[in-house]
Amino acid sequence: MLKIAIAAVALLAAASSVQASTFYTSEAAFLAGSNATLTQENFEAPTSVTGTSAAFAGVTATCAGTVYCPGFFGVRNLGLGTSGLKTVFFATPDSITFTFNTAINAFGIDVIGLGTVGATNLTMSYAGGSSVLYTAATGTSSTARFAGLVDTTNAFTSVTFSATQRDDGIDFDRLQYGATTSVPEPGAWALLILGFGALGSQIRARRRVGVLG
Repeated sequence: MLKIAIAAVALLAAASSVQASTFYTSEAAFLAGSNATLTQENFEAPTSVTGTSAAFAGVTATCAGTVYCPGFFGVRNLGLGTSGLKTVFFATPDSITFTFNTAINAFGIDVIGLGTVGATNLTMSYAGGSSVLYTAATGTSSTARFAGLVDTTNAFTSVTFSATQRDDGIDFDRLQYGATTSVPEPGAWALLILGFGALGSQIRARRRVGVLG
């Protein structure tokens, strides 16, 4: 019995340390999985903008590459936003990175105008890995898609987007981000409860033996 309890505690500890990351293309699924109070940034009020960087209250967008940034990058108002008037934009083959002032566990954003010059793959990357969220995507300059990430066990401070089709101008709006806490899987909780129950039974049994002896 004691071994069961020890194993349950060890399993719970292992479960909390294993990375539990999920990439999303559905906002509803992202919100359900985030387990966090999210901050929204609509990119309406930048604190500073340069040729390769646009800073906001809690996040900074940075363009990396040599083809379009500095130059075709920054904050613009073309009526493409999904919330408010302004968007943050860049163009491939360069990449864009969103870096946060404090570590987060949940990141979601609207991606607008992906694949306007040809079918493209959109990759989302962070310290814990990467995922091709959209494959051979095409659309108009106003086509909006969603990109999200939740890592319930390992906080991160930056997320990067890149795409395979050259010369594709891509806008971003309605960023949602926040910190969450690790929640053990139901199976781990069940085993932990079973283990502690077994431990309690063993302690009571030993006490009875001591009284009878």
